[in-house]
Amino acid sequence: MSTPNASDSAWFSGFAPAKLNVRLKVRGRRADGYHLLSMLNVPLGLRDTVRIRFSPQNRDSCTCHGPYGPSSGEPTDNSVLKMANLFRAHIGAVRHVECEIDKQIPVQAGLGGGSSDAATALLLLEALFQRELSPAQRQMLAAKAGSDVSYFLWSKPAWVRGVGEVVEPIELGWLNGWPCALIIPSFGLSTAQVYAQLRYGPWQEFAAGADASLDAVGLTGASASAASFFDACIENDLLEAAIELEPRLSAILRAANGIAALRNGMTGSGSALFSLPLDRHQGVEELFNRLEATVQPLGARCLRTQIVWNHPTR
Repeated sequence: MSTPNASDSAWFSGFAPAKLNVRLKVRGRRADGYHLLSMLNVPLGLRDTVRIRFSPQNRDSCTCHGPYGPSSGEPTDNSVLKMANLFRAHIGAVRHVECEIDKQIPVQAGLGGGSSDAATALLLLEALFQRELSPAQRQMLAAKAGSDVSYFLWSKPAWVRGVGEVVEPIELGWLNGWPCALIIPSFGLSTAQVYAQLRYGPWQEFAAGADASLDAVGLTGASASAASFFDACIENDLLEAAIELEPRLSAILRAANGIAALRNGMTGSGSALFSLPLDRHQGVEELFNRLEATVQPLGARCLRTQIVWNHPTR
């Protein structure tokens, strides 16, 4: 994250990484309708870039560009402007901001782009306004901004629980730098509609707590092969609901599953799928080429990235 000396015209910029939900289990539903989750999240090298400065005009503005950016404008649900409003209210500031977002993360794909943008914006706003918050204050604002924002303040492998506000970093060093292919369909999926499609119940049958099925493989990977780890971890309780809303997703996943050396799943509420090779070194390019050729006739394309964290500019 770049932090030049503060001035009215200085831009503050930082990267906002995408994430994978390697595992997503629905554990219940609160009285207010929000679902309780248990997720194993990892960050990706795929990322947006967020830039913020004091606005030269007496209003907030946000311009999005890049392959997944809408035309210029100030949408009311813009996650960065929402964070700016929360931050100013918290510190008692009134100055308006101008932001730019280079959108490289696909939208309506379950990759957390908007939430990551908001988390990065919070760090940039602290630098811009020269007001450093405590970790507890950051977590409080992140929870108000959106369900996934708290995770992106860490952007490391973590168990994420509750409605996304409980983040427990874990050690998965062997997975850092692991190749990943994202399968991006030609359609997106609404998070709200996917959750509304869930048919589980009664919710009491979902017990909160750790996933016992992962104990056998060990989260550190010290005693487990990649295959046993991925086979134990990759699961998403939203997949069935997503397929009911968009049946084409099933055909794409079935095609990817036909490649034996890959392990595949859906991230978040979709529509993006992910593919992880069982060997991080041998034949990865050939595998991903084969994957791309397999899903292209189904209207999907591949984005190649890797699981990575501790980036020096984040």
